Amino acid sequence: MIIEIILILVAFGCFGGAILTLIEGGNKIFAVVLVVVGIVVIGGSMCITSIDAGNVGIRDTFGNVDDTVFFPGLVVKNPFTNVVQMNTKTQEFTEVYSTLTSEGLDVSIDLTLLYKLSPTEAVDIYKTVGTSYADVIIRPQLRSVVRDVIAEYEAKDIYSSDRTTIATKIQERLFPICNERGIITETILIRSVTLPTKISDAIQQKLEAEQKITEKQFEVKTEEMEADRKRAEAHGIADAQAIIDESLTEEYLKWYWIESMRNRPGDTYYVPIGNDGLPIMATVTPT
Repeated sequence: MIIEIILILVAFGCFGGAILTLIEGGNKIFAVVLVVVGIVVIGGSMCITSIDAGNVGIRDTFGNVDDTVFFPGLVVKNPFTNVVQMNTKTQEFTEVYSTLTSEGLDVSIDLTLLYKLSPTEAVDIYKTVGTSYADVIIRPQLRSVVRDVIAEYEAKDIYSSDRTTIATKIQERLFPICNERGIITETILIRSVTLPTKISDAIQQKLEAEQKITEKQFEVKTEEMEADRKRAEAHGIADAQAIIDESLTEEYLKWYWIESMRNRPGDTYYVPIGNDGLPIMATVTPT
């Protein structure tokens, strides 16, 4: 606002000098026209302003803040009113937090928060906090929530597979706190987790050992299933053999042998019969 007033005074000074020059030269009519044009231009510039896309404008007249906001586009205002623009686009807040796990281990978490200002709450934020609301509201609240949530987990959980769950829990706790003040938290991302070297090495070794145990358990289970399959197969073969043994009578075997000889070349065969093993000759005519 002060800069605008200074620029206006400078403009008036320039116009005043030009007008005096015109009057001294006898161009009074042109001087009057120039004065009128200058007043219109300067007055118009003081009464018209624009709000950029993704922002809302707040009218502040010497400390008196209007509860109605301006939305993007050209707006008309009081010449002495300062219009403050508040960003309502999605913004990024990144910080590294050093905190303790449930075992008391010190971990460093690189975390990013995506948030935006609610347009309907912009006036209240401006009145109670100002334009630096991210440092006043988001930073301390996020630090507190991160410490509380991380204290519920072991280092190996944060280091391995539970990062998404932890980030979701942080967001769930932070959302109502910020939303109450007019700040919408969209998402939280845990970019990296840093542990002391000895601790991270120990966790890595433990995870590898657990992986090997899981692989061994799978191998044992596979072998047990294969053994069960072989036992079932052997049992089936034994049952089949028992059935075959019951059906293979002497008469059946003789009949089956004679039948199998029908398609062989020749028409005279020796068929052993009787207890003495002496063969008899028989002529079998192929069908």
